[in-house]
Amino acid sequence: MNIIPQNDHAAPRRVQQYTSIQVLRGLAALMVVIYHLPAALGMLDLRIPVLNSGVDLFFVISGFVMILSTENRRRDHRAFLMQRFTRVVPFYWVMTFLMLAALWLFAGRAVSLEQISNSLLFIPYLDTVTGYVQPVLGVGWTLNLEILFYILFAATMRFGRLTQMAAVGVVFAIAVAARIIFKPAADTVLFFYTTPILFEFLAGMALGHLVGRLARLPAVPGVSAIVFAIVSMLVMVLGFNLPRTLAQGIPALILVAGCISLESYFRFLLLACWQGWVMLPTLSI
Repeated sequence: MNIIPQNDHAAPRRVQQYTSIQVLRGLAALMVVIYHLPAALGMLDLRIPVLNSGVDLFFVISGFVMILSTENRRRDHRAFLMQRFTRVVPFYWVMTFLMLAALWLFAGRAVSLEQISNSLLFIPYLDTVTGYVQPVLGVGWTLNLEILFYILFAATMRFGRLTQMAAVGVVFAIAVAARIIFKPAADTVLFFYTTPILFEFLAGMALGHLVGRLARLPAVPGVSAIVFAIVSMLVMVLGFNLPRTLAQGIPALILVAGCISLESYFRFLLLACWQGWVMLPTLSI
């Protein structure tokens, strides 16, 4: 069963059509929530490190989604940025203000005007209370990187697809090289925006270009990729002190690629589950 056209360029371009991506998004969100739950309950030492890989899944998926969502549209960078910002920013601002209220009501913590403005404008700063570089809404640090990726993606939209990917890769490589050479630890903004995690967006873009080829793979490589990604992520995160991009980014890339290659099976299972749910009332009569 293959519901994805064989031609690379004829593959479905609506992200909503990819059941595998929607499942991975849900999985990534669940992983992040469970990872942060102990801290929210006051159990700071009970975080499970591998669950933090949900963020890496989000970044790979983001790069993939950007390629698919702009494939057959006019390359208007202004419209693209407006669409992304209206989709992300208002909700993030609302959640930030709710977090401010929660901090004041339940923790008795006042947040400075500078921290609030930096949070709303996606400017990284060191939170001296938590010791992390994060905005008022802690998980919002991921959006800081997302916004940077959106801006860079929009700035290169008029290029050819491969040229765009090469340009994004060069910018990320220069950023990471600057971190290695200059070690800008004292400059919070520069240090934050030169993280190697940026390459996870690029990895997702590559999957977007290869989606047609991935769809033609047999089931065995896809299943093997998923098993390998999960096992390697567990082993590397729990057993080795490796850079995050290697320990979590590469397995996330392999996991997303494996799931995309099994898209037809994801759809089949979703359809089977839906039909079973619909038929359940009649079977119980």
